Amino acid sequence: MNEKIVPKIGTNEPPLRWNNAFNPFLRALGYAVAYNFSDPKPLVTGVSGSCVVPQIHISQNDTFSAVWVGIGGFFGHTLIQTGTEQDCVGGVIQYSAWYELLPSDSVTITTMEISPGDEMTASISLENPAESIWSIRIDDLSTGQSFSQNFFYSSSKLSAEWIIERPDVNDTLGEIADFGSVTLSDCKVTMDNQVRAFGYSPSVRIFMYENSGTRLADVSDYGNDGSAFRVQYLT
Repeated sequence: MNEKIVPKIGTNEPPLRWNNAFNPFLRALGYAVAYNFSDPKPLVTGVSGSCVVPQIHISQNDTFSAVWVGIGGFFGHTLIQTGTEQDCVGGVIQYSAWYELLPSDSVTITTMEISPGDEMTASISLENPAESIWSIRIDDLSTGQSFSQNFFYSSSKLSAEWIIERPDVNDTLGEIADFGSVTLSDCKVTMDNQVRAFGYSPSVRIFMYENSGTRLADVSDYGNDGSAFRVQYLT
């Protein structure tokens, strides 16, 4: 992309389309970016972001949440992603780190022990374009733990995402955990061989709703530097 795109504070376009496996209105909060939403190009080769693991609240029902960065989820059926999960199951709160390369299931990173308040960074990058080798890396800056591994994956490379999700549980959409608020910061995308804050690329803001139409959480505008936004649980 040759021209510089100045961040448009308050961007609030509805998603134009989303793959069948990931309906944004029911399960996602955050932002997605692309070279052009009307005519997407396979130019996204990196994504990164940071956040503090939220302290979720104990609930009577089992509840679930995941915070992740990813590539390729907006337009097609490919999605490579990594992040943390915060669940309350049977009254017990659980935290973990994971990665996923659709259509395969997510993989828990058992070598990392995640706690609320931990400062996390995550990144995905195309290391070898000729052989479609991608690197997934996630770091816990609070404990010094990290995970890094290369994978072969055929990605659409059409979009990058920074998302809080309520995942499927046993093939059923889970109930969102009360995560309070989460700030995703230092959110960057590599697109057309340029690394930039996500707000300097065309973006859409994504909200989460119940089937009844009730909004479950709010997503802020991004700041003046185009690299951070806040998600607030509402119900």
